[in-house]
Amino acid sequence: MDKPLRLKLKKCYHLARPAHVVNACFIAVLFFSTLLIWREINVLEEAYVANQRNNLANVAHEMDGLLQFNIDRMMFFRHGMQAALEQPLDIDVLRKASQRYLSQRHQQAAGGATNRRTLPVFGISGSVAGHNPILLVDDPLAADELMATLELGYLLNLTQHDRDFAERMQYISRSGFFTSTLPLRDESQVITHYSQALSAPWFTRQTQRNNPGRGVIWQTFPDDDPQLEEQVVTASIPLDFAGYWRGVLAMDFSVSEIKAFLVSAMQGGQEGEYQLYDSHLNLLASSTPGNVLTLLSPREQELLSRAFVHDNRGRAASADALYQLGQTAQF
Repeated sequence: MDKPLRLKLKKCYHLARPAHVVNACFIAVLFFSTLLIWREINVLEEAYVANQRNNLANVAHEMDGLLQFNIDRMMFFRHGMQAALEQPLDIDVLRKASQRYLSQRHQQAAGGATNRRTLPVFGISGSVAGHNPILLVDDPLAADELMATLELGYLLNLTQHDRDFAERMQYISRSGFFTSTLPLRDESQVITHYSQALSAPWFTRQTQRNNPGRGVIWQTFPDDDPQLEEQVVTASIPLDFAGYWRGVLAMDFSVSEIKAFLVSAMQGGQEGEYQLYDSHLNLLASSTPGNVLTLLSPREQELLSRAFVHDNRGRAASADALYQLGQTAQF
């Protein structure tokens, strides 16, 4: 037998030794076990992310429904006021209340209600109104609009106990009067409240130039309003009639109640944290108890910013539930 053949046989015999076979089998088992473990981890991670996204979608859908319900209410009230302006109700108690209010317009601040079943209407005198160019002075439709506001006050008084996040709803007229579901502490606040409402972005952005679509406008940053003792998110829509902008219907959503909703959504044993941001990435509410917050990393902020540009629905980032408000509230 030649030497090369003997070397090959010797090498084969060496490789076929039981120790080498065991080592080879161990390496093969280790490789495939590692591959299977990696695959299992990958599947579990995908299932976890899918579960988080599903939980996120459920919470987003539920909150979106609650907000949409209130927005629909506000739209209903707007349609009701437009119908009242077009055909005012000839009800004696409302007509007398309107006449009584108009007779007080010479006072610097006036207000009153027909009875306990409707909300009071407050206003300022024509001399004070004339100093603000945004107001309508000597408006021939002011009496009809006042009647429509009294009708609105009746409806708001009936429905204000079914709030669903809504802290306050009010109507601010350009004719110098307003009504609100939160009563004023005293009539000395009438001019202050009305002036602050006229300068608030949720009001000033409702001009026909700023809001040609006449849709909902949101304000998420705090408003310096002494009536409110907590942070709110404000949604507002304009009231138009006969081609003219008459006033603004506004609804304040309690941030503390939104936070309570997010906290309750975490009580089902879910992991992660729900966080509510506006379109400028300002954190509005979180599901963490107290004021403890988990800040986003720069990369997460960039991902969320891109999500706002391309999509306005809830998303999950880094396998944690980061909640972005749904289609209803495009903050």
